[in-house]
Amino acid sequence: MIAVSSLKGVLCAGEPDERVKFNSQRLESPNFQGEKKAPKEN
Repeated sequence: MIAVSSLKGVLCAGEPDERVKFNSQRLESPNFQGEKKAPKEN
C-alpha cells in the first residue's frame, strides 16, 4: 500500500511516465518479491 502511495505522489509531482512504469514493473517483478523474502530466511 505504501508503494502505491509513493507512485501516486510521483504522478502528482509530474514525473515522467517511464519512471512510474519502471517502479511498477519493479514492484510486480518476481525478483523484487524474492529479494524481500531473502532477508527473512537469513
